[in-house]
Amino acid sequence: MSLSTNLIMGAIFLALGIWLTIGVVRTRSKLTITDKMWNASRILFAIAGGLSIVSFFSYEGPQDFLRIIPTTYAICIFLLLRDGIGETGFASFGKFTKWEDVRAYDYSRESKKFVLYVSSAKEDGRTTSGSSIPINFELKDEQRVIDFMKEHLPKKYRRMRKA
Repeated sequence: MSLSTNLIMGAIFLALGIWLTIGVVRTRSKLTITDKMWNASRILFAIAGGLSIVSFFSYEGPQDFLRIIPTTYAICIFLLLRDGIGETGFASFGKFTKWEDVRAYDYSRESKKFVLYVSSAKEDGRTTSGSSIPINFELKDEQRVIDFMKEHLPKKYRRMRKA
């Protein structure tokens, strides 16, 4: 790859890594129950991280490090980013939402996971367009999540369409 391509890709992955780092810092200490660690996207990113680390040993020139290091950093930070619920709200992909902004929630048990669906209002007060944010938990956390939600949002349980 040329120097300019490596610089552009390095800058993109560095910006992505910084954005993900901000999400990790904002949400890490606020979560009481975190999501299911290993799912398809995290496994694919772990494989991509492994391939990125392997590229350290097969680089063509020193300019490749301008792409390899930010790429590996962004992938590692993505693996640290967790969704979940906490005392003051829930987090999804680095964005923390307070319980006051939640319109309704629902949950379901799927084959190998327990899914909590949360519908919240946008910052300007309008509701989201019928969509809900799914948060996947381990099956062993099912009762703990249900009890937690009943305690924090007792009157906001609604059956929702899962999209």
